[in-house]
Amino acid sequence: MPAIFKKNDDKSLKELGVSSPMLVFAINWDNKKKKGLLNALTGKKYEADLDLSCVVYDKNNDRIDCIWYAELSSKDGAIRHKGDDTVGWHEGDDEAVIVDLNQLTEEARTLFFVISSFSGDSFTHVEITYWHLFDGQSKQEIGRYEISPRDKSKAKIVMRLQKEEANGLSEWRIKALDEPATGQNIQEIFPEIRSLIEG
Repeated sequence: MPAIFKKNDDKSLKELGVSSPMLVFAINWDNKKKKGLLNALTGKKYEADLDLSCVVYDKNNDRIDCIWYAELSSKDGAIRHKGDDTVGWHEGDDEAVIVDLNQLTEEARTLFFVISSFSGDSFTHVEITYWHLFDGQSKQEIGRYEISPRDKSKAKIVMRLQKEEANGLSEWRIKALDEPATGQNIQEIFPEIRSLIEG
C-alpha cells in the first residue's frame, strides 16, 4: 500500500521503501460535468487543462532549471517531462515527470513540483484529482496525495523533494506542501515559490 500523504507530511525515500534512484511523479484528474439540464443531457464537461511542472534550486535557493510543457528535459537530462505519454506507469495518469537522482547535477538540492491550470479553471472543476509517486524501477506506487474537489485555487505547489546532508551522509526527503498559487503557467508561479522558500 502506498503512503497516503497529508499536508506537511515529510518522509525520506528510505522510509517509503524506495529501492532505485529513479522516481516518477504523476498527476491524474477528470473534468467534472457541467451543471444544468442541457449539459446533463449532452454530458458536457468543463475543459480544465492541468499542467505538471518541476523547478530545481541549488543550495543557495537559486533557481537553476525548470521542466514544463515548453521545456521537456532538464539541462543535465536527469528530469524528463512525459506529458500525456504515461504508458507503463499507471492507467489514467494525465502527465508525468521522471527524475533520475543519480544523474542530477551536484548543484541540485531542492525540486518543487507544481500543478497549474493553463485553462484558468480551479480545482472545483475537476474531480478525482491526485498526485502520486512511483519507484521507477519496481513501478510500485509509493505515495499519494488527493486534492480536495472543493479547492478554489487555480494552481498548487504540491510537493518538495529535497536533498539533506548530515555527518557526511545524504538522503532525499519528500514533503507534501499543497500550497495554493495563482499563475496559469510555471513562470508566473516562480515568485510564489520564492515566497515559500523564504517563508
